[in-house]
Amino acid sequence: MDSGSPIRILFVIDQFVSPHAGTEGQLLQLIKNLPRERFVPELLVLRPSEHTDAGGFPCPVSVLGHSKVMSPLTWLSVIRMAVRKRAEGISVCQVFFNDSSILIPPAMFIAGIPTIISRRDMGFWYTQTYLRILRLTRRFVSHVVTNSLAVKNVTVEKEGYTSNSVSVIYNGYPHEVGSDHALSEGEERNRRRELGLPEEGRFIVLVANLREIKRINDAIKALPVVLNAVPEAQLVLIGGGDQTAYRETANQEGVLDRVHFLGARSDVKEILSVMHVGLLCSQSEGYSNAIVEYMNARLPVVASDVGGNAEAVVHGETGYLYPCGDVSALASCLADLLDPLTGIAERMGEAGFELAQSRHEIGHMVKRHTTLYENVISNAGKASPSEVK
Repeated sequence: MDSGSPIRILFVIDQFVSPHAGTEGQLLQLIKNLPRERFVPELLVLRPSEHTDAGGFPCPVSVLGHSKVMSPLTWLSVIRMAVRKRAEGISVCQVFFNDSSILIPPAMFIAGIPTIISRRDMGFWYTQTYLRILRLTRRFVSHVVTNSLAVKNVTVEKEGYTSNSVSVIYNGYPHEVGSDHALSEGEERNRRRELGLPEEGRFIVLVANLREIKRINDAIKALPVVLNAVPEAQLVLIGGGDQTAYRETANQEGVLDRVHFLGARSDVKEILSVMHVGLLCSQSEGYSNAIVEYMNARLPVVASDVGGNAEAVVHGETGYLYPCGDVSALASCLADLLDPLTGIAERMGEAGFELAQSRHEIGHMVKRHTTLYENVISNAGKASPSEVK
């Protein structure tokens, strides 16, 4: 490879549904911030979406058009694509999501292109069939990137990679100019009024799609207990999904007037600026983008002690961890942070902000990836670090 030529890298994902989703958002940030004098990115999606069809993506986008893992036509299309990409000068490939992790590495291996796969959750999608296939195809993988140590550990355990073939690269977020501006009390009240929220109160915010794995009902059930200690408490839910069951729970708990459903939003950062505590009740998390958003907004965090949450939240310093499903413990943590007289929330929020700025600066994330790409290309053709333990 000509050392003076930019490295051409192919990113592959099953489907790019939304730039606001966790994995897609991080992929988009990576593509946007790669130094173009050194890297030329392009994106391949197995299936089209409204977002990729709309155009305006920061790199060329192509659609495979076949995505059934068990279809011979899909495999033929993938192999042809890989050979073509090699001829076009692609030097390394990075893969996101499940089906791509199975289809792409063997085809790229045939074409002589090293492949990196990404893991960003605790494997809730694993089935015995998937794991059998993944353990077969791992021999074609050059390296694995995870977004937390917890995800690394489960990937090594379940998929059989060696520890030194898996790198932890934490999510990266750009610092927005003007994001440090502190709102006055009047500006906070106006913004809450514009959102349809009460102007006054102590606000808990939970950013997550309304899915069972996120255990939204735990937050709603904790609220009556919190209200006994902090009568002005309010719960704000941000995320898409069917609200019916959660509204019914709030009604049964007698707190429907204190639970506010804002749905999916593109202005999350603006909403967080008028909240007091960030909450995550999930049953499973790799490394939560919501927690980092909370910390960047200087909010103390209360999170279930699962997956990568213990890496994201320093218990007692940037927030509290509680046993998943323990509604009583959850309520106690929230009440403690919502008390405006202690100053605990402000101290923890500032500590969380400083941690987020140091760990999740976008430049750190991009640099770790670019170094990995160069190392993988340099080691191409040598013994694979992901061979069976």
